[in-house]
Amino acid sequence: MAEKWLVGVDLGGTTTKLAFISLYGEILHKWEIPTDVSDEGKNITVNIAKAIDAKLEELGHSKSEIIGIGMGHLVRLTLPLA
Repeated sequence: MAEKWLVGVDLGGTTTKLAFISLYGEILHKWEIPTDVSDEGKNITVNIAKAIDAKLEELGHSKSEIIGIGMGHLVRLTLPLA
């Protein structure tokens, strides 16, 4: 049975950082791609999926080894000054 991996995604304004992570929390592979903010960012998720597919192919692994993807997000808060 093939080892199962998680994918971590850190979406930034200029680059998106990605990592394959073991079930024990070990970072196995990490890389980054440019964040395409053109067309109001409509291609961001497609580009992330393509980057994951390309890295899996490069490493000789398949999508069936991925069991989850985690991606944080930033929420802007405006707090009134007291």
